[in-house]
Amino acid sequence: MRITSVKLKNFRCFGPEAVTISLSALTAFVGTNGCGKSSVLEALSRLFGISSTDRTVTREDFHVPLGKTLDEVGETALSIEVRLDFPELDVADGVGGDNEGAEAANLGTAVADCFAQMAVREEGASPYCRVRLEATWTPSALPEGEVEQSLVWLTTSSDEPKDADKQPVRAADRSRIQVLYVPAARDPVRQIRQVSGSLLHHILQAVRWPEQVKEQVEESSNQVIDQFSKVDGVATLQKALQTSWDALHPGRFYGDVSIRPTAKRFDELLKRVEAIFSPGPAGGEYPVERLSDGLKSLLYLAIISAAFEIFGTAIEAKPESDDEDENAKVSPFIRNELDPPVLMVFAIEEPENHLAPHYLGRIITLLRKMAVSPYGQALLTSHSASILSRVEPEEVRYLRLDSTKGTTLVREVTLPSEADAASTYVRLAVRAHPELYFARLVVLGEGDSEEIVLPRLAEAMGLPIDPSFVSIVPLAGRHVNHFWKLLSDLEIPHITLLDLDLERSGGGWGRVKYAYEQLLECGITRDDLLMAEDGSVLSDDELAGMHEWEVDRSTIDTWLPSLEGHNVFFSSPLDLDFMMLTSFKAAYMKNAKRGPSIPKDQKEYEDALASVLSAVLKDKHSGGKQYSADELRLFFWYRYLFLNRGKPVSHMMALADLSPEELVASAPNALKRLVERMKQQLDVAAEDEADAG
Repeated sequence: MRITSVKLKNFRCFGPEAVTISLSALTAFVGTNGCGKSSVLEALSRLFGISSTDRTVTREDFHVPLGKTLDEVGETALSIEVRLDFPELDVADGVGGDNEGAEAANLGTAVADCFAQMAVREEGASPYCRVRLEATWTPSALPEGEVEQSLVWLTTSSDEPKDADKQPVRAADRSRIQVLYVPAARDPVRQIRQVSGSLLHHILQAVRWPEQVKEQVEESSNQVIDQFSKVDGVATLQKALQTSWDALHPGRFYGDVSIRPTAKRFDELLKRVEAIFSPGPAGGEYPVERLSDGLKSLLYLAIISAAFEIFGTAIEAKPESDDEDENAKVSPFIRNELDPPVLMVFAIEEPENHLAPHYLGRIITLLRKMAVSPYGQALLTSHSASILSRVEPEEVRYLRLDSTKGTTLVREVTLPSEADAASTYVRLAVRAHPELYFARLVVLGEGDSEEIVLPRLAEAMGLPIDPSFVSIVPLAGRHVNHFWKLLSDLEIPHITLLDLDLERSGGGWGRVKYAYEQLLECGITRDDLLMAEDGSVLSDDELAGMHEWEVDRSTIDTWLPSLEGHNVFFSSPLDLDFMMLTSFKAAYMKNAKRGPSIPKDQKEYEDALASVLSAVLKDKHSGGKQYSADELRLFFWYRYLFLNRGKPVSHMMALADLSPEELVASAPNALKRLVERMKQQLDVAAEDEADAG
């Protein structure tokens, strides 16, 4: 069973327009602070929490429009609806022949009887269930007003169900699904006590305790109590306490008071079972209270994981009967008393809290192991790139506040189809750079050089990268259209810096054409994008043949401003490395141990240049005709610094010798224009966040 979607209406930051969020076996919610991540988890806790507090709708749960108070709004209603699907049924439908008996058994364990009669069936579709929590707040004489709530099955697929389509959910049915919600603000001791009281005690009560063990434990306990009471000091304290109690409470009931170190009855002893850890730093045993907050958090996860494993084993076990084979292995638990939930949902906010980074991989592995089970599901929120690097992009839900309405919007990550060759590349790139989920601005670059040079130049121009939440993602110029669509769907501002690669294969007009085609695919209108200097607009055929246009550097440069208007910049004429070398020759040459060998003899120079051009421009170049004599001479240094020694070290050594003033004064104009555009985009993003706040 799975909760495949949750629909929220008028719940906290989710407004009057219902928002449906699809859920997978493991789902990660990301977004800035205050965007509604916690509200999603709390909404599910209102339906299937493990305590009455979790399930109670309060005044604060009702959405309030911007600029108003709940009292001004007056009577208002909210709803939280989930859809339950049964993927096991789809599997079972394909089973036949000799497996029919197993199929029937699986269906019996996978779908509780109470759900079967509530399933909505549509022609040609699998059955599913709808559960809705409805609540209404009305003003009253009480300061907090009155809240009425009800939990119902919806037996129709209609978005506007009638009263006849609603059937109340019984308490026993509700408890078949449990949401274990762990908020970001941790109180590890309280949470461990809660889960120990609700899960561990429940499991211990269902243990098949031999009568002999019960009798021995109670007998030993009574002996301890008896010996304890005979100690003179204890007897004296007992007598003084009874005398004081009699003076204060002369009533008929509760007249006798006694001190004892342990419980007398077996079931009372079970309530006092606790986890003990050894060895401690000083030897001996340590109770839970002496653990660090991080270890307490790990213990909480260990408890629910152990309980989940036991519940899963019980669900899959055969039903017990009186005519069982005497030699058959008896379950250590009484199935009817264990009564395991058919679905456990682990809703954990910011699992990275209190924990060192090296634990995060283990936590995700544990949650995923439980989530892939038919009886488990995991939901989490996170601000940790380390967590999200272990989550598939399809499992991410991106939340943001609509600054105009003060309500939450939810987006899924848009990826190419599996059949598209770009699918694997884009998926791996997103997982490698999960910080883009938290960015106020993403810069898509070519490689390592952009990650080193752009932050340093931006800082010199008064734009510190890290505090501004700017993520630089290297793509090697591949599949940028998919990233544009992904970031546009998430409404994350983005700027792209590509290499012009003049005289390289596919470079020059080929790179310009590629950028235009990808922008058109993203919905930019042709008139806005492809207007020539004479005011005409390029036709489809003209654009299709652009890569065959005569290569002329000055003509290409006239087309680049229109692309910059759509946040696509080019490192011209070759790449960022060559631009920086051209602008800061002395700084890059200074740290070379001996530099490249450049022949003085003209014939030898021409032969060496031919070799350099092949190394720098690769095959099919036109002999460097688009480069000046000085630029061609720099190709020797380009090969020495960036192809032989390595780009990162060459950039870092050169930048270390440049002051911020020197860097800004001589930096390539294209890069300075890009940083200015970054400032503009971040100012807009900051205004949107301020409006939303």
